[in-house]
Amino acid sequence: MPFGLCNAPATFQHLVNDIFSVVLHKFVVIYPVNILIFSEDQTLHDQHAWLVLKRLQANSLYGKSEKCEFSGTSVDFLGYIFFPNGISMDHRKLSAISTWVTPKSIHDIQCFLGFASFYR
Repeated sequence: MPFGLCNAPATFQHLVNDIFSVVLHKFVVIYPVNILIFSEDQTLHDQHAWLVLKRLQANSLYGKSEKCEFSGTSVDFLGYIFFPNGISMDHRKLSAISTWVTPKSIHDIQCFLGFASFYR
């Protein structure tokens, strides 16, 4: 993103939503800087991944290879762990809630409630 661009994250989100509008929520979910590709089987997943990479390349965008994971059977995304058979809560988040320091002010209580209410 160019330096000084006002509201850069929203602008980038709008850009990738436009690039992937045809396949968005069919087999691609994009949330700030994460692209999640989901498929029924490995062959279809390979085709979906290839399409996503081609669209990125066609629009002069790229992903860092060390941050990419391909063909996984589970994925940690937005505080949840997605498996082929369902979804579970991230146990690291649950342990953070259970070991939270006792709130001492209204602001501390608001922070805790905001974090804990995510899984409500």
